[in-house]
Amino acid sequence: MVDVGREEHAIRELLERRRVVWNSRDRLAYRALFTADVEIVSATGRTSRGIDAAMALYTVQKQQPSYRDAIITATLIDRVAWLSGAEAQVFATYQMTGVCIPPDTLPREVEGRIVFSVRKQEDAWKIAGLHAEPPSKAG
Repeated sequence: MVDVGREEHAIRELLERRRVVWNSRDRLAYRALFTADVEIVSATGRTSRGIDAAMALYTVQKQQPSYRDAIITATLIDRVAWLSGAEAQVFATYQMTGVCIPPDTLPREVEGRIVFSVRKQEDAWKIAGLHAEPPSKAG
């Protein structure tokens, strides 16, 4: 039997690690958070399939003026929807500072919706997909 409370805690820790590692620019640590077949739709609308493509997307986006100096300040989880004992979808809101959208504007705070697909592999939760919507609120 699955201990949902313990598993949900582990998923929350995974998403907090993603926030910290995304900000740190540690490519190896970031790569370790994902499944080999990860699918991503970024807030910019760019997509990737597979871990190598996800890492290429991460590198490109961290070099773009819009997100070069951006920091994810929070991933606020609204709900974890269990698909099975080893798969779930996580509905959340991301909050960032230092975002320049459009690129020639001053840095500002933004937030938007994000959905993660997570999967347990070899006793560890990994991100199998994420779909981030463009920021809905800019300050």
